[in-house]
Amino acid sequence: MRPGTHQVAPKSVGHMMTLPRDYGTIEEIKVVLLELTELVCQRCRALGFMGHVVSVGCMGAD
Repeated sequence: MRPGTHQVAPKSVGHMMTLPRDYGTIEEIKVVLLELTELVCQRCRALGFMGHVVSVGCMGAD
């Protein structure tokens, strides 16, 4: 079998984003989380998936 010649269903759907600056208030963080959630939910609906687990992580530059 050659690479790229078969389809494998995804095991998960996610999205990552590099933020342009540090966010200091909970309201700013809520906006970013809502945007990420909407992107993931849109892809899940298109694939016909329903989730059971939500995972959130963050990394700092330092």
